[in-house]
Amino acid sequence: SWTVADPGAAPVTKYIVTRDSVRLVTINNAATTTYTDASVVSGGSYRYQVKAYNAVGWSPYSTAVTVVVP
Repeated sequence: SWTVADPGAAPVTKYIVTRDSVRLVTINNAATTTYTDASVVSGGSYRYQVKAYNAVGWSPYSTAVTVVVP
């Protein structure tokens, strides 16, 4: 999950979620700020980033978060 720190000049309308620099999903619902990646494997390490879109354009990607699956 993530939070929008500053939507800028216009409300956010969609997000892109990446895992290890590969797009997993485009979320076209700005109210949705969670994504469950069901394709991970136990013991795997994954790097996630999100970027947002509004009427001004795309934001830069978020700071990466690394998740290690138990």
